[in-house]
Amino acid sequence: MRKKLSVFYASFGVPAPFDPSFALVTSPLPSLPPLVLGAVRGLLALYTLITAVVILGLDSAVYDSGPSYLSYFTSLSYIGLCAYFWASSVQTIAFAHTERRICYPLQRWPRPLQLMHVLLYTSIVVYPIIVTIVFWALLSSPQTLMGTYNAWANISRHILNSAFAVFEITCTNVPPLPWSHIGPVFIVIALYLGVAYITRATQGFYTYSFLDPGSHPGRVAAYIFGIAVGYCIVFAVVKGIITLRCRLARRRWESKEDAGRPGAPEALDEWEEVDHPHRSSRV
Repeated sequence: MRKKLSVFYASFGVPAPFDPSFALVTSPLPSLPPLVLGAVRGLLALYTLITAVVILGLDSAVYDSGPSYLSYFTSLSYIGLCAYFWASSVQTIAFAHTERRICYPLQRWPRPLQLMHVLLYTSIVVYPIIVTIVFWALLSSPQTLMGTYNAWANISRHILNSAFAVFEITCTNVPPLPWSHIGPVFIVIALYLGVAYITRATQGFYTYSFLDPGSHPGRVAAYIFGIAVGYCIVFAVVKGIITLRCRLARRRWESKEDAGRPGAPEALDEWEEVDHPHRSSRV
């Protein structure tokens, strides 16, 4: 039973030992040592928190739309982005202050929490890109950037969200997304449809106009299918970019100038083994 459970966790990117090369808390860029990376993640955590709180406050006090704040996938995904940056900044800064940088707290935590962290990472490098594409392709209007508040809120949640995701994709040593994550992360999107229609039943409006069946229910099905296909494409593209970044970083790690810095290129091999648990000697 224990062996089966170990294989299960390993297949979802949680091998034992967990993250032995410290990939989750390091960067391939010499200009981003752990302490600086932790500080950057902390600043992004603070910015996303301030953005979420200000928008919720104004929606509640001025625009009378506070009760529907959590009905939007944009808000939910942005909260996830905020949560990830807080969690990752704490882990990274803790690692930077550990003597000889031999461990960080998450490595000692229960495996369910490690699994939640890696799934959260997958969600924050995929959801923001989908939100940005859907918003600017289907939902934006000439009023989107009219007024200081509208411009700031929409840029923060529909442009900077993807910029923050791209930072994690390109500027950290986090290994490629395991294919096993594609299902659980998509299930969250599927479950959101329930939230959208519950909002329609309880508050009388559709959070997103393309979910309104109207007289063309087939069109809603087409939109949902399109988003599902788009999700798979975004997932694969993100995985491919991270894989390319890992391979390029490996070449640099083989040079003498990077010898001895934390965050080894073996991280790519570890996650490739996760995709094929029977090849791993750690399972």
